[in-house]
Amino acid sequence: MGDDVRARRLMRRIAKWGLIVSLAILALGLAIAVRSAVVDGGWWLAQRPWMEVGMRLTTLGLVASGLFAGLRLSVEPVGLWRLAALPSAVLVVSFWLFAFTVGLPTSGPVTGDDTDAVVILYTVPEMMVILVIATLQIAAIPLVARWWRGRALVDDADEEPVPDDT
Repeated sequence: MGDDVRARRLMRRIAKWGLIVSLAILALGLAIAVRSAVVDGGWWLAQRPWMEVGMRLTTLGLVASGLFAGLRLSVEPVGLWRLAALPSAVLVVSFWLFAFTVGLPTSGPVTGDDTDAVVILYTVPEMMVILVIATLQIAAIPLVARWWRGRALVDDADEEPVPDDT
């Protein structure tokens, strides 16, 4: 087996497990944040320690999921299905690029913490929902492409030869 095939299998495995772990972090963060909001009577009434933990985990999960979903999409043999992820990828990349370089000021006086990505997602929960949906759509493209081709949804990267990208 050539080094090229081994390298591609390794990248597929890293992308797959990185995406699984980052989606688990995202789900845990959302569960903690939503649970805190439900227990305390509303999104804006949630107590600080648990809501902050949930939002930090959610932000970390969103960033990592976006990166690993993009990596998985680039190394999986999905062909033209990559084009279906283009609008979501542009949205996710442009949001994170803008949030990390410029920042989005929230209401009130702008301090250093007001442009933090966690604060942005907390103050605009609609944007968080849009980012979660867009990230999940990017992550789902390889599964949809496998289903469309009639192959198993389980990734057998260890046994299956890496097909050419068509």
